[in-house]
Amino acid sequence: MLQNIRDNSQGIIAKIIIGFIIITFSLFGIESIVALGSSESAPATVNGSDIEEVEILRLVEAQKNRFRQQFGDQYDESLFNDGFLRQSALEQLIEQKVAVSQAKELGGYVSTKSIDKAILAAPEFQQDGQFSSDRFRMVLRRSGMTPLGYREILAEQALISQIQLGTGLSDTALPYEVERQLALENEVREFEFVTFDTDKLKQGIKVETQEVEEYYNTNNDRFMTEEKVSVSYVVLSKSDIDSDIVVSDEELAQAYDDYVAMQAEFEERDASHILIEINDERTAAEAKVLADQVATKAKNGESFTELAKTYSDDVGSKNVGGDLGFNTRGGFVTEFDDALFVMNKGEISAPIETEFGFHVIQLKDIRAPKILSLAEKTADLKAELKASQIDALFAEQAEALAAEAFENDTIENLVDNSNLSLKAQTSELFTRQLGTGIAANDKVRIAAFDEKVIADRELSEVIEISNGEIVVVGLSQHKDPEVKPLAEVEQSIKAQLLSEKALTLAAEKASELTASLNAGDTVDVDWKKAEITLEQSSDAPAELTTAVFALPKNKGEVASAKVASGHAVARLVSVTQGMADDSLENNVRISQAKANESFYVYRQWAKANSEIERSGS
Repeated sequence: MLQNIRDNSQGIIAKIIIGFIIITFSLFGIESIVALGSSESAPATVNGSDIEEVEILRLVEAQKNRFRQQFGDQYDESLFNDGFLRQSALEQLIEQKVAVSQAKELGGYVSTKSIDKAILAAPEFQQDGQFSSDRFRMVLRRSGMTPLGYREILAEQALISQIQLGTGLSDTALPYEVERQLALENEVREFEFVTFDTDKLKQGIKVETQEVEEYYNTNNDRFMTEEKVSVSYVVLSKSDIDSDIVVSDEELAQAYDDYVAMQAEFEERDASHILIEINDERTAAEAKVLADQVATKAKNGESFTELAKTYSDDVGSKNVGGDLGFNTRGGFVTEFDDALFVMNKGEISAPIETEFGFHVIQLKDIRAPKILSLAEKTADLKAELKASQIDALFAEQAEALAAEAFENDTIENLVDNSNLSLKAQTSELFTRQLGTGIAANDKVRIAAFDEKVIADRELSEVIEISNGEIVVVGLSQHKDPEVKPLAEVEQSIKAQLLSEKALTLAAEKASELTASLNAGDTVDVDWKKAEITLEQSSDAPAELTTAVFALPKNKGEVASAKVASGHAVARLVSVTQGMADDSLENNVRISQAKANESFYVYRQWAKANSEIERSGS
């Protein structure tokens, strides 16, 4: 936490976004010029294919984004264990890698052209019935994806679908299986039932005082209070730092110089490109020859726009003449970036090689960054410098508080010996799960119940409870769990015993009725009627309905079950055989269910038979 405070106190440069990168999502070819990070050591390997750390981080962040959207203002990142999220993401990626590996081993293949066609035809990227580069760019940006990443996802999904289709075809439900399933689903069972409700039976049951006392003495562990503590604490807040900070002319001048230098990095260049891919159908040498030819045509005056439409392999930009729009330095991989930012306006480059092929670049325009005057920028710069100085002072105070907390054993001693202006405060008693005031913060409660604080009577480490506010806590009072007085729990024990007795009585009555019915005795019962299929609901308890459908189809068969209200008994009246609606829809539904089950089994088998290595294991 202290490192985070230090990181936020590095002056005005930390307040300005450094190296602002605009990644254009309008084409796949640009994916070949966007720099992507990678890790040196793979966290896991599946059948020789590495799972990179960056993949895990992206998936974890995607999970967090879903949580943020779900919980909104209530989202608290501290409640989500990064280790758990990371492990979950890793296992998900392993499952995916296994499926893709198996698909390739079985001869699965997806061409780049088929992926490109799928993207061009995708409704989400259409506008006025045509593929829209702008819409494609917008959708991917909102999803936090890059075109290459999206392309890879589609390819992997297509490979996995090939396996799923294969298992589905091999496990299509046979006609007799469809007929049997439909007959079961549509079978109608008429039955009568009676329920022995515990609420009604309680009226005739008594619970003696002696029974309550015996239960209390035998089950003391059920009536323990929660462990509670209260803490003494001090709070250090950034808002308490003296805000009468004067920014000198020298500091202002330096900040403005830094601002001007920073803005210079934001020169924008409007470019178009033609991508000649190296792929399954074209070698590197062949791609170079074609790129040279295209570059010569462009330099000889042929329309760059038309050449892009004819030759470019970038499906996202070729229809707009290879247009990349305005981009700043750093938005592309090194080879492309270096070439673009030394070109003159109107110039056409020689072919530039990257790992994805050859690019012919046209520089159409240069847009200089807007630089405000010192007078225009003074107010913002002074505010940022002042905030930066407050951050620095707060970081120093946080460091001092951490050191002083280590050297003192009580909050009172900390306040007396500190060079900081601290005020000791004391909380109300609270539990591990619930507290008020300062104890409403999860981090505070976790620290308060730490063994070092409770058993060793040490002060906690510095705890960041909000942005710009930290706290140190020490034990004030500790209350161990203890048995609640009988008077406090007497009524709850009585209610518990009453419920248990009523449930036992209900079970006995249900058992007696079941025995009588099975013996063929005449019984005087106020039966209720029910007629139901396997997938319908009725007034009959669900647990009893399940038991009824487990009976043989003979009239008079008896079933009993424990239900929410007590116990119930049912007697089968009739069974009407279900009609098999042999429609295409039903055939597809039942076959799909069987195929999904088979595919799940296959995936588990594939995972068990794959070579999976996890780092550190």
